[in-house]
Amino acid sequence: MNRFIHILPNNGINKLNGISLAHLSDLHIWQPEYYKNSISLFSLFKNNKWKDLKQLQGYLNVKYNRGPNLYQASCLTTALQQISKNENNPHLIITGDITNISLIDEFSHTKNLINDHFLQKKIDQFIFKDLNKQLLEKEINEMKLSIKNQSLDEPWRFYTAIPGNHDTYTPSSVEHNYFGQYFGDCIGFTHLNHYKNNNELNFEENKEQMEGNYFFRHNSNLFKELQINLSLNELFPNIKLLTNSNFTTNILLLSLKSSIPTKPFVAGGEITEDQLQKASNLLQEMQNIFKEQIKQELNGKKEENIKFFKVIAMHHPPIRRSKKTWREYLDGLDDDSKKRLLEFFDKEGIHLVLHGHTHHHKRIELNNSVNTVIVDNGSSTLVDLQKQNKLARYHLYHIEGCELKDVEQFIWNNNHALFEKNNEL
Repeated sequence: MNRFIHILPNNGINKLNGISLAHLSDLHIWQPEYYKNSISLFSLFKNNKWKDLKQLQGYLNVKYNRGPNLYQASCLTTALQQISKNENNPHLIITGDITNISLIDEFSHTKNLINDHFLQKKIDQFIFKDLNKQLLEKEINEMKLSIKNQSLDEPWRFYTAIPGNHDTYTPSSVEHNYFGQYFGDCIGFTHLNHYKNNNELNFEENKEQMEGNYFFRHNSNLFKELQINLSLNELFPNIKLLTNSNFTTNILLLSLKSSIPTKPFVAGGEITEDQLQKASNLLQEMQNIFKEQIKQELNGKKEENIKFFKVIAMHHPPIRRSKKTWREYLDGLDDDSKKRLLEFFDKEGIHLVLHGHTHHHKRIELNNSVNTVIVDNGSSTLVDLQKQNKLARYHLYHIEGCELKDVEQFIWNNNHALFEKNNEL
C-alpha cells in the first residue's frame, strides 16, 4: 500500500487555476473558563520561576486592559468558519500572537478552536458528489471517517501558524516549546535533506481528485518524529510548497520566527543572519527538489520554465513603523534585523510578506527587484467600536503565476456579527 496516499485535495487551489491564501493575525484568545488550570495573580506568582515573572505583568494587562471584551473569540470562530467555506479553498496563515501570556492552556484552547471551527469544517464540507452514487451509505460514512482522521492528523495541509512575541512570552514557554507542542504539526519542512536522503519525500498526483492536483507528500511518521524532537528555534525557518495541476502557480511559503522572550514592557524581536541563511538554503533546496521530481510530468517542457511566487510569513514588521525611536525599540525588530530582511527580500525575490504585531492594517510596496508587497493584517479579533482601524479583519490573497491578482479585506461588522468585504480597499 502506498504510504503517501492522501485523498484530500491540495488546500489552496481555486477554480481559476491560481492559489488563494487567507491571513489571520494577533488572535490573543483569552477564555480562562475553558482552561484546565485556574488562573490568578496568586497562582502565577506561586508557580512561576523568577525569570518568568513577566507573566504577572501580562496577566494584569489582560485582566484589566486587553481582555476578552476587546479581543473577542467569536471573531476568530466566525473568521475561521467563513474562510473554511470560501469557494477558492484558501490555505490559512496565522502570523502569531495566538496567546496572551504563553500559558500552555492558552495554546491548547486556541488549537481546539481552530480544529473545531476550521479544520473540522474543511473536512466535513468535502464534496462527495463525485463518488460513485452506488456506494452504500456505510461505505461513504467509513470513507468520511477515514478522511477526517487522516486530516486531523495532518493539519499542515490546511494551515500554517507561526509564533508571535506573546507566544514566546517567558523563557520557560520557549524552553518547553509550548508552541511546538500544539502547532508544530502545522508548519512546513525544516530539514529537507532528512526526507530526501531517506527517500521519504515524494511528489505525486492526487488521483482521487478529478482535477489532478499535485503536492508534496512525506512520511507522516518521520515528519512527526523529527518535529517533536526539535526546539522552537529549530522549527524555524520552515517551508511549504503549494502548486496547481499544470504548474502555472507554484507558491513557496517560508515561515520565519522573529519572536524571543523579552523584558517586561518590551515586545521587540530579531531575525538572525543564521536564520536567513537557512531560509535561503531551504528556498533553493525546495525549488531543486520540485524541478527534479516533475521533469517527467512536463511532457518535454524544460523545468526551467517553472516559476515560483515566494511568500514569507513572520510576526514583526520587517520595516520601521513608528516615528518614535523609543517605541520602535520597545516594539519592533532591531535595525540589523530590518536591514537583513530587506536585503533578503531583494536577493531571493520575495513577492509577498505577511505579518502582524502592530494591530494596525498597512500595505507597503518596496522598490526592489520584485516590488515586494508587505501586508500587516492587523488583529483578527480586536473590536474597538470607537476606531474603524481597530476593527477585527482578515485578508484573502489570490495569486496566479507570479502575480498577486487580488487582495480582499474583510472587516468585522459588530451589528451582524460577521466579517464583510471592504470594497474601499
